[in-house]
Amino acid sequence: MSITLTPETEAMLYERAEQTGEDPNALAEVMLRQRLEWDRKDYEEAVNGIRKGFEDSDAGRVKSAQEVHARLRASLEKHRVEQSVPA
Repeated sequence: MSITLTPETEAMLYERAEQTGEDPNALAEVMLRQRLEWDRKDYEEAVNGIRKGFEDSDAGRVKSAQEVHARLRASLEKHRVEQSVPA
């Protein structure tokens, strides 16, 4: 497989490879693999979070929008007051 890079990206890759003393091709391989692994993990975490939300909803562990907004407003107001009081 070959990948076409924009001139800007290629320049960044060569600059980084020069800084680290690594082969640009090996560096590109490592960086691409790390990004793909991060994307996979991020996707799995999102799916698991959504599943947990559905499970919580099915089990009745939910709050109304009004309750959530009231808690957020109270929390924001508390932080606003704490920041305005001199230490």
